[in-house]
Amino acid sequence: MIRLCVFISALIFSSHILAGAIWTNYQLKVPHNNAAKVATLMENYTKTGAGKSFPGLGFFNAVVANGNQVATHNLAIVYKDESQWEERRAAVANDKEYGRMMAQLNTLADIVSETVYEHVGGYGLAAEDTKQWIGIAANVKDEASYLEIVDRIMSQTKPAASIDFWAARAGADPGVTHVVTIGVQSRAEYNANPEVRQALAQVSNAAKDVRTIMGINYVDNVMTMGPLTSADMR
Repeated sequence: MIRLCVFISALIFSSHILAGAIWTNYQLKVPHNNAAKVATLMENYTKTGAGKSFPGLGFFNAVVANGNQVATHNLAIVYKDESQWEERRAAVANDKEYGRMMAQLNTLADIVSETVYEHVGGYGLAAEDTKQWIGIAANVKDEASYLEIVDRIMSQTKPAASIDFWAARAGADPGVTHVVTIGVQSRAEYNANPEVRQALAQVSNAAKDVRTIMGINYVDNVMTMGPLTSADMR
């Protein structure tokens, strides 16, 4: 069982230098009667000195649908770059407020997986305003070609979502090289939008030789925290 103390543990990377924004994603298994307690714990933490000094952007989300995964929630922590991530880990490693929050969190939830992604592209609406998410896991054979295809097609439509592209760097499921996060106010409205449906169909057809969808999940935002914005990372 993976404990939440991995928040302050260093991951070992290859020689690849992470230049874009870093998203550390923690899939959590939270008993139903603990869900509200976790949200309250995080909200209270943001009011502490350690919480107020958090430089990134965080999302605490409740899982709506994610296949056979056992996670009930996910905690997505985004930093402007790898340097900021390392600096934050060092800053809270021995912080009493952070340690107290982590100890309480460890009694309420367990991590079932942790993954690190690097931001490689994004546009559209502000991610920090998102209420509902669509996550698309993919195997991408040619990142540059895929991003060019998406940009060419999606740039012809009025922004209807926050769309960001992330390359998997550590901990991803076998075969998954990228994740696309689509942030919306309402999945129902987004999925029913004729212009969006047409653009997605065009992307699917144009990218069929360079991208294979491995899975799709839905989560709803419970809490957003931190000063980092989409503009800072795109």
